[in-house]
Amino acid sequence: MCSLSFVDRIELEFSGNHFSHALCLEDVDNDGLNELAIGNVTGTLAVFKDVDSSKPWKSCCDLGNLTCVGAGDLFNNSKNILIAISAEGDCYIFDFADVSKEVGAITPQYLLQITPNVKVIQIVDLGCCGQHELYVGLTDRTVTSYRWQQGTSTDAGKSNGGGGLVLQQSFHFVGQIGSLSVGYTSGGDKRLLVSQPGGTYIPLCAEAPDNDGMGKMSQLMTVGNPMRSQPEAPTEIVAGISDGSDSPASAVAIASLDCIRFLNDDQKQWELCLEHTFFTVGKLKILANGGDSVVVCSWDGLTYIVDHNKAFVRFQFEENVCAFCAGYYGADTNKSCLVYTTFSNRILIYHSIELHSMLPSNLLSAMTEEDVPQPVKQQLNKMDALERRKLFSRCLYGAND
Repeated sequence: MCSLSFVDRIELEFSGNHFSHALCLEDVDNDGLNELAIGNVTGTLAVFKDVDSSKPWKSCCDLGNLTCVGAGDLFNNSKNILIAISAEGDCYIFDFADVSKEVGAITPQYLLQITPNVKVIQIVDLGCCGQHELYVGLTDRTVTSYRWQQGTSTDAGKSNGGGGLVLQQSFHFVGQIGSLSVGYTSGGDKRLLVSQPGGTYIPLCAEAPDNDGMGKMSQLMTVGNPMRSQPEAPTEIVAGISDGSDSPASAVAIASLDCIRFLNDDQKQWELCLEHTFFTVGKLKILANGGDSVVVCSWDGLTYIVDHNKAFVRFQFEENVCAFCAGYYGADTNKSCLVYTTFSNRILIYHSIELHSMLPSNLLSAMTEEDVPQPVKQQLNKMDALERRKLFSRCLYGAND
């Protein structure tokens, strides 16, 4: 097993406990670069943008017990908006289109009342009909979808003016919902995956559009067999994992207690069991080949990065973790990063974490690669393996054998 030491990091200031789904890396102001948005249980929402400052770029207070934060094209105008939802069902919508670029406070453009006890959200156009919807996962084992309708006040809640959320569908599940993630089949069909206890999940897929051009969602059968030892264990899921090719990203990773499952097109490829309990799972382009790796984190900060072939490395964060996410963040360009929030009011963002390979390497094999200068390679080719080993030993350590 290979252990890593990441040293390049940014430290941000943010106080108060927060839920694991009240943290996201998204481009909320539509400038092409991601921001870090986080909300806590006392109602403070903060958006970090400047990598040279530990203070928030924008903030808002008195929003209630925020349970989840997310962003997406809810207005269907090709622009992202930021959403923060409280446990009471207060849905705050922030549109950064006309917001000053200066540091300061921000107020929500809309305040809507939706179903309470929301624990996770996704904004996605599952039917590929140009209509993004807000999908919310509730603690009562229900997933509900809402669609934005301009100039409407609905039973989903009254807005401050300009529009409202219209309830579309609700799906009820047997097990507790862990997380929601958007993925694809091998044929390229988009779907929403709902994690279920014991390392399983249920896909929600779009049906054919009806007469008004709007498709409905259908609930499919449970994918995977519950783990024998812990059939009721909470489960987190991430879908849309790419292998770096042009084929649809149909791979899925599941984390349930100490086990990681990797599936492709709903077929299990492998299972990896470790001696730590993982509370979150994500994906990240961290390898040179451009494919996504699976990233899982435990409460004590131990983080595993696993590739499609089950090879993995690990990184030990220095503190216990309150929340974690893997994504992209940066000043001039989005870079792969790992974000840890602690119980000591700190946010640590580790960047410059790209890896050449998950597999261990040595100098003997590295000196045969293409980037070795040709004259050096020619001289090495004249030696046998023992002579090359002795040469490297003398160069590195001054040893004679």
